[in-house]
Amino acid sequence: MAWSTSFTPKSQFSEISEEENKILLEAKKRFKLCQEHESQARVWFDYDYKFANADSNNMYQWDNWVVGDRQTAGRPCLTINKTQQHNLQIINDGKQNKPGVNIRPVGDTASFEAAQVFQEVVRHIEYISGAENVYDNAAVFQVSAGWGYWRVTVEKINGTFDKEIYIRRIKDPRSVYLDPSINEVDGSDAWFGFVHDDMPKDLYEAKHPKFKDVGNSIFNETTYPGWLSKDTVRDCEYYRKSQEEDKLIYCILPNTGEEIGPIKWSELDKEDQAQINEIKKLPEAQYREQVELNESWEWFKIAGNRIIDKAQWLGKYIPIVRLVGTETTIDGTWDCKGHTRALLDPQRIYNINSSANVEYGALQTKSPLTASPQAMEGFEDLYGRANIDNLSVIPFNEYDDEGRKLSPPQRIQAPQSSPAYVQQMEIAQNEMMMVSGQYQAQMGENENAKSGVAINARQRQGDRATYHFIDNQAIAIRYTGKILIDLIPKIYDTKRVMRIEAKDNTIMNVTIDPNAEQPYKKVETQGVPQNDNNQQIVDVIFNPNVGNYAVVSDTGPS
Repeated sequence: MAWSTSFTPKSQFSEISEEENKILLEAKKRFKLCQEHESQARVWFDYDYKFANADSNNMYQWDNWVVGDRQTAGRPCLTINKTQQHNLQIINDGKQNKPGVNIRPVGDTASFEAAQVFQEVVRHIEYISGAENVYDNAAVFQVSAGWGYWRVTVEKINGTFDKEIYIRRIKDPRSVYLDPSINEVDGSDAWFGFVHDDMPKDLYEAKHPKFKDVGNSIFNETTYPGWLSKDTVRDCEYYRKSQEEDKLIYCILPNTGEEIGPIKWSELDKEDQAQINEIKKLPEAQYREQVELNESWEWFKIAGNRIIDKAQWLGKYIPIVRLVGTETTIDGTWDCKGHTRALLDPQRIYNINSSANVEYGALQTKSPLTASPQAMEGFEDLYGRANIDNLSVIPFNEYDDEGRKLSPPQRIQAPQSSPAYVQQMEIAQNEMMMVSGQYQAQMGENENAKSGVAINARQRQGDRATYHFIDNQAIAIRYTGKILIDLIPKIYDTKRVMRIEAKDNTIMNVTIDPNAEQPYKKVETQGVPQNDNNQQIVDVIFNPNVGNYAVVSDTGPS
């Protein structure tokens, strides 16, 4: 993590302090608030995710009582999972057209060249993090069940005093809770958030041997359940934002005309503050001030009923990125739907009628023969093998013993599918296309649209119907870019060299120098240096602290 740490771990806990109790109580109240806010949505999340990943073994597209009744009666219970293919159309389209982070200079001291280097540094972070896999993992949950998450972390580089920024996947979105009062789609305006894991006690003690005693009688499991039980310990990271009042000041020195500010009062040293206090008293002083709020983030590691670590998060954004599908609040109940939700009923109809059609055909016989016993007398062995062997001729008795003419053996009509069941399956398939907006041309099936123009029009229609998933992914990646350009100057705070392969195949030796006067400077060399792969090598000096930059996220490569 990107910490300004103030916590010294101890092998034995001291008596719990009033401040620690206050933070624990706040965290547990907020966690419970999140649980209540998302309780119904999480029930639907579980159902949708299982439904989208159903197969013939797990039977997730059938209710348990239906499966039990049909299996007891020996009736077929088939899973023909067409829902997953509809979801994969969106997921794989997102993989092919993944949004990328683009950085633009927006301040006077920023430069276009520095923005390009900034962008390459972000690409480097994405590369070492395997960010494509991180984004894809969240998109699978977004489309299948409604929402996904990933996070940004800062980790120490072994053998050095330096730190590196990483984008890390969150394997299970249900391990995350964000402030229910957020208004932004990406969750960037959250005031608090949690990432938790309810671990078996023996595993927790193996991972944290110094902090085995995490009990406290102040918090009971009835009021705040789940934090500490007989078998599990909740290992939870808690982020919270706080505000401190400050003031923004601006003044012009009467004697010299020198301008001071705009600058925050807390950023001035004591001598400057004393000088400005004297200037304010002068009648001719040109002085302005206004109230400013400084926001900062704190991080706590809570295990059961104790805080086992804490620190200051250096970024100005919560480093948890939210990726949602279709978000709704109806009658006070929050919900977030993926693509699966609208496909539930048509998929059930398809499975039921497919199973019934198979059962209908299985109950019919294999085209048996109808004949009188006299007609087959003497040839019983041949007729017994008629459905097994491919016999070219089967003789029969044309007359009985009294000379009466006998009717020849005849086959009855072959087994047929039920028109009703087949029609219902076709209706269900069409309903899946209607509710998803994904038609046959998009699913790779034949249809009446034969020309390339007509097929492309159908595909665009399907893309428009599901574009909100791709757009929300672009919003989430744009927020990730904001977190990164905020963290980079704070984490890369000492001189270091990065070797980056740029998108134009150039090798950039980027010297990050926080003390450089300019945001960007190209180091001139004689000739055009190249490596063994004929890639041009460029040496640049980059100071991320100079200038302001904004993030744009576009569909397609950055």
